[in-house]
Amino acid sequence: MISPDRLLTDEIGRGIMRVRRLIFTEAGKRLESERQSMLAWQALAYLDLLGTMPQVALAEGLGQHAAGISRLVNDLVRDRLVSRKKPVNDRRVVLVKLSRKGKARLEAGRPLVESAVEDILAPLDRDDRRALRNLLWRMIPQK
Repeated sequence: MISPDRLLTDEIGRGIMRVRRLIFTEAGKRLESERQSMLAWQALAYLDLLGTMPQVALAEGLGQHAAGISRLVNDLVRDRLVSRKKPVNDRRVVLVKLSRKGKARLEAGRPLVESAVEDILAPLDRDDRRALRNLLWRMIPQK
């Protein structure tokens, strides 16, 4: 027999993953209608939030493999949405910076992503949303 604690943990894990998938799917559809991708939009949003960063930190922050982020950054550089450079003091590091065009692309997609999240959160009232936010923040390690 499976313990109630294990069942609860399993239900919570599956629930979080399902909600994440719902948000990504819905936001992705909306972004694709504007010829944007969810992963590219996430990268732009992360750079906007935290500023210029090493490419490896971008990969870690998005939960992506370094090789995949390298290809994504190549595409973003090609489209002039980000710039990439190596600092003179450490040529092994690749720094990625959001460009003005990237910021504009991010802001153009923001209403699409926000409306997708809003649709997924629609069953929750304001108090439920605050409670959910507070619980999620408690689970995320603060650096």
